[in-house]
Amino acid sequence: MRLIRLSLVITALLPSVALADWFYAAAKIACDSKTDTLIIVNASAYNEAGIQKADERRGIYIPERNWPKANGVPRPKEHRCKTPSAEFIVRLSPVFARLETGDTLEVAVVRNGHIVLEYTSLDSDPDGLDPSSYVTSITVPASGEPVIHRSCQAKVHLGIKCRGEGPNSPIERTR
Repeated sequence: MRLIRLSLVITALLPSVALADWFYAAAKIACDSKTDTLIIVNASAYNEAGIQKADERRGIYIPERNWPKANGVPRPKEHRCKTPSAEFIVRLSPVFARLETGDTLEVAVVRNGHIVLEYTSLDSDPDGLDPSSYVTSITVPASGEPVIHRSCQAKVHLGIKCRGEGPNSPIERTR
C-alpha cells in the first residue's frame, strides 16, 4: 500500500519537475506596414511562457534539433515579408549548445537585395553572465540602419545591475 501511494505521489510530481526552468528559444518576425519596418523579437522564455511550437508561416521560429541540414551543417531558413517601401528577407540559422536549454538563433537581414544586418545571435550567452549578449528585438526600417535592442538578462537571473540599455549601445555591469 505504501508503495502504491509513493508511486502516485511521484507520478503526480513528474510533470512539474519536467517543466522546471526549461528555456524555450524562439524568434518572432513580422513586417509592420504602418511603421514601414521589419521587427524581429526574441521571444525566448522559461517554462509555459515560452513558445513551444514553431509556426514558420506566421514568422515563429524555434531552433529545433531536427532543423534541415546540408552535409551535417544546419541550413539557413528564410522568412520573407514586405512593407509599403521595402522587401525583407530574414535568414535564420540555429546555434546548438551542448544542452538544448542553451540553443538560440542567429538572424541576418536583407533589405531590397542588400545585406543590412550580418548574422547576429539573439543570445550569445545563455547563462546570462555577459550583460550585453541578450538581444530583445531588432527593428529594421525601410531605409536607414537596423536598431538592435539589448537587455541585461543577467539582472533578471543573477540580480546584477547594469547600465546602458539603449538601442545599439553596449551594456556594462555596475555591480
